[in-house]
Amino acid sequence: MPKHIKINASHAAKTREKIQTTQLINVLTKHALEDSDLSATRIKAIEILLRKTLPDLKQVEVTGEDGGAVRVDNKFTIEIVKSA
Repeated sequence: MPKHIKINASHAAKTREKIQTTQLINVLTKHALEDSDLSATRIKAIEILLRKTLPDLKQVEVTGEDGGAVRVDNKFTIEIVKSA
């Protein structure tokens, strides 16, 4: 049975910093755009590491009262300032 290890927030942050997110994205971009070869295992490993360093984006629906449309008022204020 595996042991559960507690990792403090500082350690977790340092670990995330060590994972070079930008480099992982560059590898995937090169693979997609330049048809470079990547094994399925390497792609899966990159996916796992990116999930640990990038937040998942979720779709959010915004509704008004009673589930109706949201009313947006666009009001702008322009202030004219004389330069000295």
